[in-house]
Amino acid sequence: MSGSFPVDGLGVAGAERVAGGWLLRPAARSEGVQAQLELTIGAHRCWLAAPGAKATSIHELTGRRASIVAWLADHPAGVSARELAEAVYGRPDAVTAVRAEICRVNSALGTVVQSRPYRLSESIRVIDER
Repeated sequence: MSGSFPVDGLGVAGAERVAGGWLLRPAARSEGVQAQLELTIGAHRCWLAAPGAKATSIHELTGRRASIVAWLADHPAGVSARELAEAVYGRPDAVTAVRAEICRVNSALGTVVQSRPYRLSESIRVIDER
């Protein structure tokens, strides 16, 4: 089951399967522009907000996941898994750990991190408060 559905407090939303259930996001607007997610980067954590018609859903990232997302926000053209491993773990051989964390982020929040190269989805607007 997927597609767009009316949701009280959110308006029309698209459904995406994530770990433990479904993620509802505001559906694409009629003019063809995808609803924008907002990523706020703080000193030690990040918040991803999905604004809706009547409510906003907010998800907090901390630790390594926040570091990965913040690094990707600083490098919008994208980076390799090896570059990300060096930046976040201090070791270029921590590629498997980086890939696992990115998988966990995408499982929890929907596909916010694209691959080849790793980068944030174009639907995300970054607000840097560091």
